[in-house]
Amino acid sequence: MLRSKLARDWPKFSRKQREQFKKTMWDRFTYYRRVEESGCWIWTGPISGSRGYGHTSFHHYECIAHRLSWFIHNGYRWPRPNIHVAHTCDVRACVNPSHLFLATCSENVLDCVAKKRHVDTKKTHCRHGHQYSAENTYFWMCRGRAVRCCRICHIRVKRAYVQRRKLKEQQCKSSSA
Repeated sequence: MLRSKLARDWPKFSRKQREQFKKTMWDRFTYYRRVEESGCWIWTGPISGSRGYGHTSFHHYECIAHRLSWFIHNGYRWPRPNIHVAHTCDVRACVNPSHLFLATCSENVLDCVAKKRHVDTKKTHCRHGHQYSAENTYFWMCRGRAVRCCRICHIRVKRAYVQRRKLKEQQCKSSSA
């Protein structure tokens, strides 16, 4: 994830500019949050289209709301580049700092998979209609990550490969003879 312009320019600001930004951020943050019974602080300000994350801007600097919350509640320090601010509650509009944690992209995806929110974990059947059951599911490593595969389809692909190899060998033998 690319750093926001605000995070990039923050060290360049004078002490007076930083204090002004902090006051503006805190005022906006407290104005645009609603505390729910679940403990989530829901961002009531602008929400990004289809993604559902809150966002705001300060003097032409745009910022995602949960990253802003992490920034405010952790000593006004931005997370390092390529570090995500992830949710433990899985509510995208939540800005409660106790529901936020730092994670790399891969840690965030693993968290997503563990909580059954990842797109592939919601699939119950392969593209050929075979059910993903304990008996019919095959896992293999591809580029360092586990990939789920239908055992029936996997066997079908292996058999087709073996048949192609045999046919190719026969063609080679007949052409050389």
